[in-house]
Amino acid sequence: MGIANEACARFIRFWLNTTASLPETVQAAARAKEGEHYDKFLEALGRRLANGLRLKQEVPEDMESNT
Repeated sequence: MGIANEACARFIRFWLNTTASLPETVQAAARAKEGEHYDKFLEALGRRLANGLRLKQEVPEDMESNT
């Protein structure tokens, strides 16, 4: 879990540091779209958590099916 947290944090930091800022003329539209995407992400995460299957369960199953 520690490795996953560190990898996620590093990815986010890298993405934030390398993504160019948008011109002011399109920032409002981009923020609105960002809100839509975040809401969809939360919905998908909620469905995933309600399903009960977790990544730590899927990885060993994938490994077994590939052998």
